[in-house]
Amino acid sequence: MNGRAAMRIFGLEAGYGGDLVLRGVDFSPAPGALTVLVGANGSGKSTLLRVMAGLLLPRAGEVRFGEQSLYALHRKARARLVGYFPQTRPIPDMTARTLIAHGRYPQLRFAGALSARDVAHVARAAALTRTEELLDKNVNELSGGQRQRVYLAMLLTQDTEILLLDEPTAFLDIRAQMDVLEIVAKLRREGRTVVAALHDLQQAFSFADRVALLEEGRIAFEGPPDRPAAAAGVRRALGVSVRLGDPGALFRYTLARDGGAVDAGNGAPENEPLAAPQAEY
Repeated sequence: MNGRAAMRIFGLEAGYGGDLVLRGVDFSPAPGALTVLVGANGSGKSTLLRVMAGLLLPRAGEVRFGEQSLYALHRKARARLVGYFPQTRPIPDMTARTLIAHGRYPQLRFAGALSARDVAHVARAAALTRTEELLDKNVNELSGGQRQRVYLAMLLTQDTEILLLDEPTAFLDIRAQMDVLEIVAKLRREGRTVVAALHDLQQAFSFADRVALLEEGRIAFEGPPDRPAAAAGVRRALGVSVRLGDPGALFRYTLARDGGAVDAGNGAPENEPLAAPQAEY
């Protein structure tokens, strides 16, 4: 990486066929932070990530990386800037070591052979994702959680400025989910810019530096998760209340159905952080 990324999105409209999914989205992910996209199914989370990865051309608007248009860049040049982790991936017949090394493709020169530097990137990614013991195993023999970590390692070997993760914890048991979230937290601590879509609101609010709520193809809120406006938006869009709970708990936020025991705003002014609940005796 050469430094913190600055991606800016203006007036974005995108969709599939005759359906418009994103409608006038303006979004600038905070450099060096973890921003989590939340929202109902069909709200546009995956579509936004695909546009940001350069995989889906917008119908209107612009995606800029610094002073460059993302779509003016060659595919290989984009892959040096933005790494994308899709919801579903094939299970290839190859070793984990070979798959992880594929992430170096955008960085390879014409000969296509891995250099000592490339091999070092593979080793570092394997260490970060705790996949060293899996390197010589076939990918189709691994568990779902192991494969997820191997694919994350492949993504890391791209050495990109921005990482886009679409439901990285989907279909995993809680231990494997925590493994993935811990890796994402490490990346954030390294100063990487990470944008992830998560369905689990407790995970999203507990791990994110910022949350972006998508509602009907627009960003209804973007900011720190402890702002009452974030909780109010989630309550309106998803019908659940979210509240800051025990700071020492695995997940610092609690959820309840709208109208349940949890108060979404906790009575705090819109721009003040949510307060943790007081103990009852």
